[in-house]
Amino acid sequence: MNSLGFCYEIAGRLDKAIELHTTNLENCLRTLGPDHQITLYAQINLASAYRSVGMSTEALILFRKNAEDNKRAFGDEHSSTLNSRGELARMYERVGRYEDAIAIHERNIAYLEGQPGSSIEILIWWKRYLALAYQGGGHLEQAARLLAETSAQSKDALGADHPETIRCQIFLARTLQTAGKYHKSIELFEKVTTDRRRLLGSDYPATLNSRRNLANAYYVASRVRKAEDLLTSVPADYERILGIDHPYTKTARDNLSRVRRSAKFHAKRRRQPRD
Repeated sequence: MNSLGFCYEIAGRLDKAIELHTTNLENCLRTLGPDHQITLYAQINLASAYRSVGMSTEALILFRKNAEDNKRAFGDEHSSTLNSRGELARMYERVGRYEDAIAIHERNIAYLEGQPGSSIEILIWWKRYLALAYQGGGHLEQAARLLAETSAQSKDALGADHPETIRCQIFLARTLQTAGKYHKSIELFEKVTTDRRRLLGSDYPATLNSRRNLANAYYVASRVRKAEDLLTSVPADYERILGIDHPYTKTARDNLSRVRRSAKFHAKRRRQPRD
């Protein structure tokens, strides 16, 4: 049931995910008790579904409780406790509490780096989210530096085509875009789009996400025509692959509408007579 609820969530069927996770958590509490690992999985999955649907207050309460329950059940340094704290930090990022998120991520990463045999993949995962918290808190140089270092670390340890390496590059491209370094950001988004198309195919959702990210990078850099050309087919591709009601489909339609409005505005200005 945990796995099925997660599949509903990533498929965009968020109401169904919340319904299933709620029922499953109730069943787990009744039959397994509050400290069982499966119960805690059910709890954090429900919190994640709340976060995805925008129920921030409910999500924050449940993420905080999950972190406390994991610490009580397994101790302060158990992998499940570290993960639950990390997810709480991600929720703090979502509601704008960046300094709280940074403190948690830095604590988790310091522990993982001090443990022989720690998973490099998990370490890189949380470094990415620490960088995101830095960015949200306005520490752009610190975020970009950490992401560049983490991207290189991931490439050396996992390979250039590993999903974590590519995700580091995406986070770095977004940070560079936020810092106004549009040319470097576009170069990186172009590379990610090319790599994902090569590795996953043109119709894979992650490839569509990369096309949308690249188009938005063009738009932010005032290359509106380029953005419109790239985005034109993206909403239809999302709809064909994920369905008309998936959040990605809706976001792509909104992005295309915004770009087209901007293109019309600029075209109208160019047609206006000048004194």
